[in-house]
Amino acid sequence: MHPAEIAKELTNHMFFSQFSDEFLFQIATLMRPTTFAKKSKVLTKGEHNKTLFFLRKGTINIEVDGEVILETNVAGEVFGEMSIISEGRVPKVVENKRGVIQDSL
Repeated sequence: MHPAEIAKELTNHMFFSQFSDEFLFQIATLMRPTTFAKKSKVLTKGEHNKTLFFLRKGTINIEVDGEVILETNVAGEVFGEMSIISEGRVPKVVENKRGVIQDSL
């Protein structure tokens, strides 16, 4: 996916809507599209993570101690932010439920 296409998608995210097209393009050049296989773990509790994910398509489950606390298929949903805030350790399991395609930063 070309950075211009990613930048255009970012304008649909509330957080990014306030930024200029130029800045969004710069952010988009840092992002990389990633596809995860169905039922694969995107993030595992305790692992080190410095990546912020944006859900583009598909469904993810977020689990704590084996219990699903959130299932979402909302394009634009952000995850991975808690491990960035908590010094890089993932506090929850994030599982790809249905062939997720994401952009990561």
